[in-house]
Amino acid sequence: MRILAIDFGRKRLGLALSDPSGTVAGPLPAIVRKGDGWWEDLLSLMREREVVEVVVVSVAVVSVVVG
Repeated sequence: MRILAIDFGRKRLGLALSDPSGTVAGPLPAIVRKGDGWWEDLLSLMREREVVEVVVVSVAVVSVVVG
């Protein structure tokens, strides 16, 4: 069972994919979020890598430092 972890950023999706046993994960190239085409890139990657489960690691948050 392969697990895909996704870190949603404003400009890119950071990705990590587990090994088939779901024990260890490694990074994949980021997907650039430009227009709506990135969804198709993500779904294509999931089909190619036989992803069974998806985990959203984080969602982009805007922070402002004052000082």
